[in-house]
Amino acid sequence: MSHDRTDSMILTMTHERLAGLLGSDRPSISEIAGMFQEQGMISYRRGIVNILNRRRLESLACECYEVIQHYYNQLGLH
Repeated sequence: MSHDRTDSMILTMTHERLAGLLGSDRPSISEIAGMFQEQGMISYRRGIVNILNRRRLESLACECYEVIQHYYNQLGLH
């Protein structure tokens, strides 16, 4: 969703910030970010996330992403 609000494939976001946004802990975010990086979906270094495969990331997101995106677009906030 952060990517939806920017015009860039690069997001400035630390593991700590992601953990806070997702209600998780930093070690879990680090583990998942590492897996995503190994699978070629992102590259990550020192608070910089580069999205390499948006479609694959979307396919792994829960169904709530589509629901939220739908309502966000209906409100004209895209």
